Amino acid sequence: MPNLQPKELLFAGARYLRERPGVLAQVAINAASMKITVPLDVLRYFADKLLAGKKNAPKDVLLEERAPGLHLAASVNAMGTPVRFGATVKVDAVDLSEDELRVSLKLSEVALKLEAKSDSPVATLIQSGALDLSKPGNLVKFMPNKPPALVEAEGDRIVIDLMKDKKFAENPKIRRVLDLVAPVLSVKSIRTEDDALVIALRAKPSGVPQVISRARMK
Repeated sequence: MPNLQPKELLFAGARYLRERPGVLAQVAINAASMKITVPLDVLRYFADKLLAGKKNAPKDVLLEERAPGLHLAASVNAMGTPVRFGATVKVDAVDLSEDELRVSLKLSEVALKLEAKSDSPVATLIQSGALDLSKPGNLVKFMPNKPPALVEAEGDRIVIDLMKDKKFAENPKIRRVLDLVAPVLSVKSIRTEDDALVIALRAKPSGVPQVISRARMK
């Protein structure tokens, strides 16, 4: 696990507010409207920590706002071939329950670029133009050793259900949070704006008795 320092996370958030002094009011307005504002600086910090020191981890990771989506780019080693990958990811829907954490994504502006000369099969494939990058879901669908969380891929759409990943689903802390949150909240939308990720929530008052009952049992 990465060594995530709360102080550094606070610094990342403070830097975001210092560079955008007028956004603090918007953050407060968002909070009052059940919207969580996460500065992209905080996500950049997490990405740096998660990848630091890992062999063959993506390098030069870029996260930037392309509202309503998030543009991701990184340099990766694809079967011995240095490649720069980029794509803009838009969250179409999030389905949240005690047994499901399903996220539907749409990918656009997908790009693959060789970072060095190579005659490898991967390089040849990229240079040939045979890959239809406008439909990345079709490429992912036929990828070998697909992760268990990947439940659907077609066209420009990819669907991930994190609860299909055994390690994630069996984590007691995650289970506890889902048991308390899922009955009373749903995710309305996730989008980027003003260099931040804004998560809009919707209350489900009918689930309050269920949460109270569980809390009493514990």
